[in-house]
Amino acid sequence: MSGFETYAEIQTALRSGQEERRVVVFGNVGRKFTQWVDLFGVVKFPGGVAGSHPTPALTAVAYTHGDVGSIVLRAPRAGNRQHLVEVVHAVGCSHAIEACGTMLLHDRLLAYGGIDHTIATLQNMTNGVGLPRKVSGLGVRVALVASTARNAATQRTLTVTYTNEHGDGGRTGTIVVPVSTGFSEASWVVSTADTQPLFMTPQAGDFGVQSIESAQFDGTSTAGVSDLTLVYPITMWGNDQYYLNELAGFPSDGPSAMSLIRERAVFPILDGDECLSLFWVIPGTNPFHDNSSALVFQTVEN
Repeated sequence: MSGFETYAEIQTALRSGQEERRVVVFGNVGRKFTQWVDLFGVVKFPGGVAGSHPTPALTAVAYTHGDVGSIVLRAPRAGNRQHLVEVVHAVGCSHAIEACGTMLLHDRLLAYGGIDHTIATLQNMTNGVGLPRKVSGLGVRVALVASTARNAATQRTLTVTYTNEHGDGGRTGTIVVPVSTGFSEASWVVSTADTQPLFMTPQAGDFGVQSIESAQFDGTSTAGVSDLTLVYPITMWGNDQYYLNELAGFPSDGPSAMSLIRERAVFPILDGDECLSLFWVIPGTNPFHDNSSALVFQTVEN
């Protein structure tokens, strides 16, 4: 168990003031079922500020601890290590079943904005900065996140040329971009569909990415701009549901529905300098839904 030898050590840390609980409340989260959403770009309260998309276009932008849009947890004291031990998730929505799903906590490292879906020519990147953390690139993954609504009647493939974890350039990976009907998709991870992976499929033998060199679609779409975003996955959890509204006498699908979702993480170590964010996906068949969400992160250090 990372940093702890026994559960007794965890209990001692929890009783000795070495824990922190941090509440993060997200505003209206518009999501399509079975489609991941990047919560970095969603308004958070208190504060009411969402993370912005990187500029200028096709230029590497690095992210650091405390950047607007990120989840900011207390840094561990000198010489200590910080562990995420629990996440409590409360969701307010019109259908309690829609509150379930999966979340991926990650360190947001680097992004290239302005990826234009309307052209099929090569889009070359400018790399004035490198990875601010995980500098070898080992374990770093690439996702395509929408910054404006897309409109594509045909599935497209984005070929990405990148430098791998060994510093070898000219490697190629692919991202399959599903059909879109043109409704708002800002902050959706558009590299996902029911049968497609969340992240770019890298060239065989590669296990990480240091930087992006270029990107090219195999055809044009009517509209759409996205970001190529480099992240380091930290932990993922699925959600169980407790229908508090039913205990209070409300119907499970009524407007007062509230689900409390509680899942214990696997005690990952947090260095304290991450730019933390979340990808969130929910199951279902309804094409679109809005709700708000609150998470309580509990950490402990030793």
